[in-house]
Amino acid sequence: MEAFVVEKILDSRVCHGSLQYFVDWTSYGPQDGEWVAASNFDDNDYLVLDFHRSKPRKPGADCIQHLAKLDA
Repeated sequence: MEAFVVEKILDSRVCHGSLQYFVDWTSYGPQDGEWVAASNFDDNDYLVLDFHRSKPRKPGADCIQHLAKLDA
């Protein structure tokens, strides 16, 4: 079974109420990047932390929590 390793998170979005990250895969070209559910990452994952440090205005877990409060 082939393992896929994320090299870098490039973007984030909220799609249908779920946070997703656009990832660049190790050993694959930029055309192979794809949106991956944030639930596949730990909140303290260094890739997630690095992404949000470099792009603090992009959607993150706090955005999802805010949307959930609005729906309640």
